[in-house]
Amino acid sequence: MRRVAILLLALISLSGKGIRISGSSRTEYWLWSDSLNEHLEERLLLSARYLDLRLSTTFFAWETTRTFNPYRFLDYLVEYKSKEVEFGYGSFYQTFGRGLILRAFFDEDFKREKRLKGIRAGLNKFNSSLTVFSARSRNLFFEENKYKVKNDTTDELRGVNLETRISTPYYLTPFPDEKIGINLGGSYIRMNQYEDLSKKAFTEIFGGRIQPMIGPIDLYIEYARLLGTRELVGGRLKGSGLYSSLTITFPGFGITGEYMKYDSIGYGGFGYRYNDPPTPIRQGASANRGMDEHGYGASIDISPLTNLHLEGSVGSIEDTPGEVGAFEITAKSKFEPNDYWSTEATYERHIERKIDPTYERKVSDRPGFEISYSWNMVDYLDFGYTIDFINEDGFKYHEQIIELGFGHSPNIAFALRYTRRQRLKFNRIGDKELIEIEHLGRNLGWLIFEAHLDLSRSTTLRIAYGGEKGGLVCSGGVCRWEEPFNGLKAVLITRF
Repeated sequence: MRRVAILLLALISLSGKGIRISGSSRTEYWLWSDSLNEHLEERLLLSARYLDLRLSTTFFAWETTRTFNPYRFLDYLVEYKSKEVEFGYGSFYQTFGRGLILRAFFDEDFKREKRLKGIRAGLNKFNSSLTVFSARSRNLFFEENKYKVKNDTTDELRGVNLETRISTPYYLTPFPDEKIGINLGGSYIRMNQYEDLSKKAFTEIFGGRIQPMIGPIDLYIEYARLLGTRELVGGRLKGSGLYSSLTITFPGFGITGEYMKYDSIGYGGFGYRYNDPPTPIRQGASANRGMDEHGYGASIDISPLTNLHLEGSVGSIEDTPGEVGAFEITAKSKFEPNDYWSTEATYERHIERKIDPTYERKVSDRPGFEISYSWNMVDYLDFGYTIDFINEDGFKYHEQIIELGFGHSPNIAFALRYTRRQRLKFNRIGDKELIEIEHLGRNLGWLIFEAHLDLSRSTTLRIAYGGEKGGLVCSGGVCRWEEPFNGLKAVLITRF
């Protein structure tokens, strides 16, 4: 805290000398109604810029009555950045391509952060950019209502990334007034580990990508190759990964297709990765996060009329034996007959195999609708209903969600949501059901009130009071249990 105070005083004292100060604060507070336990989380970002020099800091603090070990850290980045050259030391995020080789990022909603700390330099010249770095990673996860740092901080990552863009004149394309653009890129990462028994027993992953863009057509192909380390004995392991996507967009019409095949390209340690290969499943599930999986995805957006919009998608990913994986279909139609009414109908089908340890196979069919009415183009009312028909290893039940909302655009929004679960599965309790009861409890209904208030242009307050059912949630191929919650949650966000 002393370092934070010194930093704040230094920034304030320099603010009148041509230095631009900006930042944001996000304060989150939870209070459990049954135990009166608390969760307090603060993330403060500060940035000071003077000409081409920049100093940015991140202060994070988490305290709770559920543990005697609160977690805090203070990150900083000192950076020089001009039009052609950049150099920095401190903590930063970095992603190469689509994440097959490296992805260090922050997912605020999922409470997951992968941050690098070290040296980074870059050169921008001739429509190209070159980035090099040497850093160690911190992988921060939120599980079972507490933060955990999962990675071994002795791992050192050294990487280089080169990207360039080639453009051709418009008269060489089949589309009027459209240029052909080709983005090319190549990346290399070497992971040095303290436990390596041989100088040659390090892990390296490298690859390239190409992205031709011709008018409405956007094609992306990325390939990665991994030469890994055999634990304890040393030596080499080999892996490869391929990701490709094709997007075609016209006014009122868009279609996207994806294909991926990964074999042993995940690297890092138990429970974490330094890369994150994409998954086509919108719910965020994957088979095994790049170790042995293949899949595809496709989506389409159509607006045949000015007041009608249609969307649909399909996605699948599984391991080679076909024992673990997920499949989904989604469809949505939105119709606005006039300026006052808006109707939306949705349908989702999800099939999961061994994603959740409490079942072998789960099938979920979820139809729903939402109606919105605004009588003066400012105030509006929403009503939504969803029913989820679920089959887990032959045990069938359903969950219903009813939601009523009111808003005053764009500053105020209120919602009242009730979730009701029917659990026939608990009639026969085995080992897996005991695990599920431990995580989800025995409640069958949850009522929650939510409010979103924009107190000013720079301050937002979100409040939720009531109960949430919990369960398994996934993001970017990572899944975790979220326990049921009953109590108060409040988030205050300020930008300055």
